Amino acid sequence: MKSSARQPVDIAVFVVIPSSLLLLDVAGPMEVLRKANSEQDAVRYTVTYIGPSATVGSSIGLQIAGLSPLPASLPDGALVVVPGTIDVLLDQTVVDRAEAYRQEQVIVDWLRLAIRPGMCLVSICSGALMAARAGLLDGRDCT
Repeated sequence: MKSSARQPVDIAVFVVIPSSLLLLDVAGPMEVLRKANSEQDAVRYTVTYIGPSATVGSSIGLQIAGLSPLPASLPDGALVVVPGTIDVLLDQTVVDRAEAYRQEQVIVDWLRLAIRPGMCLVSICSGALMAARAGLLDGRDCT
């Protein structure tokens, strides 16, 4: 008798971590994927955190470390998440926007090269501004 069990669909998720990360923009969506992985077997999400730096600061002062470099290419069917950034940190430190913009440009340039048809791009909050700067929202409605 043949088993009717289907192999799960594996989706590679790449979360791009900018400097001055708005931590909620990562924690909330990744909790949804964690819960999906624990509640069902049809789709499995494998999450990799990537960025232009191995360590970045976040909106609440927590340092995010151990980030993988921006990959030269992404697998077909990848889901790329671009979270937002913040201008004023928890301790009221004001982020140097000119420097943050320069750092974001590395992500923008990478997005322009890495995203291709068949991939899903999710931008959260001001992450949409980086997607727009990469030209990925040209001719599209964005909310």
